[in-house]
Amino acid sequence: MSPLQRTPGRQWTVRVTGRADRQAQLSCSDACDLPERSRDLRHLAQAAINHLAHHANTARAPQPARYCACQCATWHRDVKTGSCAGEIALVLVCSMPGRVWHLAEVCTSCARHIPGGRIVRTTKLPARIAPAATARAPRPVPGGFAAA
Repeated sequence: MSPLQRTPGRQWTVRVTGRADRQAQLSCSDACDLPERSRDLRHLAQAAINHLAHHANTARAPQPARYCACQCATWHRDVKTGSCAGEIALVLVCSMPGRVWHLAEVCTSCARHIPGGRIVRTTKLPARIAPAATARAPRPVPGGFAAA
């Protein structure tokens, strides 16, 4: 497969919307049916993590034919990687603590620079796609998931 045939990495985003003084709810970018509503924002935050864990467990392993879905300009804007490279990893990112979480397929070059990012799963790139020199990959988090 040539690099031109690669597709963007998958990404899921779960948000807590609304306010605790009324009722907040969860929303998922994958058009999931999330009837979860509560005034308890901590409960909703845990429900968001559990929902993304479900996506991580039901999604196939990161595909070598995909390329990095990192939002470099926002997820690690203070650290420039030069270019995306290395294995493709499934990474959990919390961009707004208690409010927004992303589960995305990103390269290990970006993954190690995302503050609060946690690697859930990785896959090796085939030799024909792998860059000549890959950086040391971060280790997966024990248990697979950790809240940011």
